[in-house]
Amino acid sequence: MKFQLKNNEKLFYQIITVAFLLVLVTILLNIFLFSDSTNYNTKQSFLLPNRVLYILSLAICITVYYLIGSSKKLRNVKSSTVHIWLYSATTLLLILQLVIVFNMYFLSGWDAGGIRSSVFEIITQKYNIWYDYSRLPNNINITAFIVVIFKFFDSLGINGYSGILIVNILLVNLAGVFTFLCTYNITHNLRYAIFSWFVFAFLIALSPWISIPYTDTFAMVFPIFAFYLYISKKPESKNLVTWFWVGFLCLVGYTIKPTVIIVLIAILLIEAWKVASNFARNKIYSFLFSIVMIAIAAIPVFWVSNYSRNLIGIRLDNNRKFTFVHFAMMGLNSDSDGAYSENDVLYSMSFDTVSERNAGNIEIIQDRLDDFGVIGYLKHLAKKNLVSFSDGSFDWSGEGNFYQEIPERSGELSLFLKDLYYRGGVYHLYLLTFQQVLWFVVLILLTTISLSVKELDGNKTVVMLTIIGITFFVMLFEARARYLYSYSPFFLVGASIGLSGIVQRIKKKS
Repeated sequence: MKFQLKNNEKLFYQIITVAFLLVLVTILLNIFLFSDSTNYNTKQSFLLPNRVLYILSLAICITVYYLIGSSKKLRNVKSSTVHIWLYSATTLLLILQLVIVFNMYFLSGWDAGGIRSSVFEIITQKYNIWYDYSRLPNNINITAFIVVIFKFFDSLGINGYSGILIVNILLVNLAGVFTFLCTYNITHNLRYAIFSWFVFAFLIALSPWISIPYTDTFAMVFPIFAFYLYISKKPESKNLVTWFWVGFLCLVGYTIKPTVIIVLIAILLIEAWKVASNFARNKIYSFLFSIVMIAIAAIPVFWVSNYSRNLIGIRLDNNRKFTFVHFAMMGLNSDSDGAYSENDVLYSMSFDTVSERNAGNIEIIQDRLDDFGVIGYLKHLAKKNLVSFSDGSFDWSGEGNFYQEIPERSGELSLFLKDLYYRGGVYHLYLLTFQQVLWFVVLILLTTISLSVKELDGNKTVVMLTIIGITFFVMLFEARARYLYSYSPFFLVGASIGLSGIVQRIKKKS
């Protein structure tokens, strides 16, 4: 039994590509036209207006095109050479990251500080935990993981918090490795892989966010690692083990940061459409096997979560839990432009049960939508778009009680890094401006991804679907630029694919 729907498969990829371009073009136009003149929550200051930085970024994109397009090196290199370059560069980057973090880290407030406080309470066996895990149970696993890391390094005679920082850096560093490998596997060209790695290094791996152990850094490696396994699987095999690990990575990552599940949804959508477009019995069985293996992967994830709850030693009050309805309500708050709102949190906390809370949240959602109207809602979405996408620092220093405790340091390197990374530092605006330019380069190159997407290219379409997914997440729920940090590897892979498409398309025409 075999029924061909190749035209439908082609149409599906074209629809995703068009939708992706509309999303990216809308983001870029919104930033270019309105970010300088509009006041919005978490707005950052730069050395130059965003319009000027955007034009500068466009010039950099053109320069990069000519440098990579005209280069005849690195076209046909051995696999061993690729790995030698990657491991050497990653090691040097890791050393630099360690030097930076241990000379500038501080103890932050907000949720990251709450988790850190819980870890210290558990380590000292006081268990006087004040952080509300009943309200935000997704932070249970990250707390347990950090406790295990602390104890492991402490058993080696290494300061436990230093060990947490080391693992935090390693996880971000590994995400850079898989960013490189995913780009290389898709483009089959070392030049674009190196480009993605260098942008990752300067925009993500050397970002001050690596000094704060939290879900944004811990979760980054899970979706990009799962995507690497997906694109590396053998096409003519059932790949049962691969599907198990794809499922495990996405599901355990989901328990740390729920947005990790977006890449799994994107992958399954592509696989399901492949089956629908080529209705062969072996294709159906392979897809069903993949679903079964992902379901099986949920079993160890359940064990891990159960262990985490026991390790923390708290009893959860399920009636205190905030559901997605609360975050959808907060995403419609015009006073905060869809970002975090303390008033909305207090409102949701005023209800005794989840059902009452959801009903109250839905009532506020309806009232806010009625107050907006169509035009008002579009204006609100435009502001939310700026909150999430117009900041290449991913809203660094934007959380409450950000610099809770700063260690005393007198070394020249520490003082320089403080001036560079801390808000109000002498060089901090230069850092923010540099990150903004790099971020614009990534967004601009992303719009060209359609130039390299062939009719039936599922891997590249997964990248586009994933970026569409995280975009819709921050537009529908709470808006935070920080939420994009965990998915930054996909933005960089997509930008590198776009760059390769530009080079190939122009060369063909010329």
